[in-house]
Amino acid sequence: MLAAGHGVRLLSVLIVVALLLETTDERTLVSGLMTLAAPLGKFGFPVERLALRVLLVMAYVERPPEGGWRALLDGHADTPSDPALWVRRQALAVPDRLLIGALLALIAWGALR
Repeated sequence: MLAAGHGVRLLSVLIVVALLLETTDERTLVSGLMTLAAPLGKFGFPVERLALRVLLVMAYVERPPEGGWRALLDGHADTPSDPALWVRRQALAVPDRLLIGALLALIAWGALR
C-alpha cells in the first residue's frame, strides 16, 4: 500500500512537470525559478548562475551537441546555436504572494500540529 502511494505521488509530479513544460516556455520557467529562489540570494546563493545553468541544460537537451555527451567532456562540442541567453525577471503578483503565504501557513500549521 505504501508503494502505491509513492507511485501515485511520483506520477502526479511527472504529470505536473510535463504540463508545465508543454504550456510554458523555457524563459518563463526560469524566470519563475529565479523569482522563487530570490530569497536565497540574500544568503549568498547565486540565483543568476542557477538560472543560466538551467537554461544551458534545457538548450543542450533540446539540441544535443554533435557526438553526444562525450563531446561535452572532451571539449569538442559546439555551443548552442543561440548564444544569447537572457531572462526577464518578473515580480510576483498579489495572488501569487497570497498563494505562497497560504502554502507556507499550511506547512507551518502541519509542522506544529
